[in-house]
Amino acid sequence: MVIPQPEPLSPWAQFKADMPASYDDFITFIVKGGHMAAFCDERGINYTTLLGFVNADPSRSEMYAHAREARADVIADEIIAISDEAEVVAVTRGNRVELVLDATAVARNKLRVDARKWTASKLKPRIYGDKIELGGTVNHKTMSDEQLIERLAAFGVHVTSVTPQQQGPSDDA
Repeated sequence: MVIPQPEPLSPWAQFKADMPASYDDFITFIVKGGHMAAFCDERGINYTTLLGFVNADPSRSEMYAHAREARADVIADEIIAISDEAEVVAVTRGNRVELVLDATAVARNKLRVDARKWTASKLKPRIYGDKIELGGTVNHKTMSDEQLIERLAAFGVHVTSVTPQQQGPSDDA
């Protein structure tokens, strides 16, 4: 007699069956610097299915958003590590061996740093985004009430009269 074996669960069904631990694994994966597409690829889960699942519940969506912000800090730390890498190659010149920077590795590391800077600036713009500084000066001429009434009239605004407000002693004192 053959005992029927249950069908193995699909990766998505397995993910949902292991809730909430599987979602905790997902959030940890994101915080450590991973991204949703890589998580889905590693586990055979459809990207849009997981994205819909995350967005269907506000608490899951909020956890995911916080994880992405925390990932920005990991990415910023990676920038320091990459910048500190010394990519050297041994070059033989006559009887001497010299260590020189590998130009290809330096260019690759620059690209890696630039990609992480851009990503961090999008994930956590308050901290890693470009700082926008606004400044300026206002040049204006003071004009009399009559000149102001004439300018307004040129724009089609007609003011019948202008009476300056009297400023007397304040009632608050």
